[in-house]
Amino acid sequence: GNFMPYRDKINDLEAEVRRKYAAALKMDILVRDNVDLVGDGHVLPLVDNYFDMVIAQATMKHLRDPGKFVREVHRVLRPHGIFYCEIAYLLPYHRWPGDYVRFTPLGVEQLLKGYQIIETASVRGPSQTVADILSIYAAMLLSFKNRFIYSLILKGTSWILHPIKYFD
Repeated sequence: GNFMPYRDKINDLEAEVRRKYAAALKMDILVRDNVDLVGDGHVLPLVDNYFDMVIAQATMKHLRDPGKFVREVHRVLRPHGIFYCEIAYLLPYHRWPGDYVRFTPLGVEQLLKGYQIIETASVRGPSQTVADILSIYAAMLLSFKNRFIYSLILKGTSWILHPIKYFD
């Protein structure tokens, strides 16, 4: 039939959303190209009931209080607005810009209580996750706590193991 891997579905959806909402307001914590508003997601500098849709990609794990962000999103969404978010579960830790939380599927449901969840899907499969974990393990084991060597091993093993993701 029409089987399409989750990652391809997400990529297609993301491309469609970017085309449709090219003029959308884009927010980040840093000044960057194509960023319209710089701020912290814990306090959105916007009026209530302002947006038809809020998209948060790879945002939740960087928030000290994801629940506060979810409440802020609810505040700025119009009635029947859509909140699209990608929430990390099994991803490698990284220091910047802060890496605070991971959510299980049940944790996501709890975080988003009060929202009607239309659809959930995994954006990473088990093969990609295993490849990442193996890369981190090799880097930790063989770097002898040297950051530069760790980075080299991590990047090298990630590159070598990258094709594993196609098993998902």
